[in-house]
Amino acid sequence: MSRVVQIINSIISSCTYIIYNDTKEEVWLVDCGDVRPIINNISKGYSLRGVLLTHTHYDHCYGLNSLLDYYPAMKVYTNSFGLKALQSPKLNLSRYHEEIPSFVINETSSIEDFSKIADPSLKIIPTPGHDPSCLSFIVDKFLFTGDSYIPGSKVITTFPNSNRRDAFMSIDIIKKYEADDYIIYPGHFVEKG
Repeated sequence: MSRVVQIINSIISSCTYIIYNDTKEEVWLVDCGDVRPIINNISKGYSLRGVLLTHTHYDHCYGLNSLLDYYPAMKVYTNSFGLKALQSPKLNLSRYHEEIPSFVINETSSIEDFSKIADPSLKIIPTPGHDPSCLSFIVDKFLFTGDSYIPGSKVITTFPNSNRRDAFMSIDIIKKYEADDYIIYPGHFVEKG
């Protein structure tokens, strides 16, 4: 059984999640924002399997270069559009924001297509719409949706590469899991009221 630690990042309250597999003493990260809390929350003796990107907008990946300084062998998983976006401030939207400098990943050899993940405990679901790079991840009964689905919020589909029709189809897929009692971990912090 896995356990999850949520980190609320300083930029746009995006979330990073640490998924612990205590049996194997390893962790997966979902998205990568502020690095210091990640380092402080990874238990000693645990290995980092890699970073699963829900999508490649800068607020979900801006900490990757700093994290690669700590874990140089770390792999970053995304899809084919995400592979391009991690190397383009225009596609990852960092060039349009002042919170951080334009972002590109320094170590392109660290980027892998999600299809190369060999972990039977992890299920990957393409959930495009908000962005073509959107992926959702399932571990046990935990569903990490990024910005493809944030309970109580509308999916933003006004970015240059967004697609409303795809977003609605992705939401339908995610809601089936939610109806089956999966716990949703969205890409941004939401007050529970």
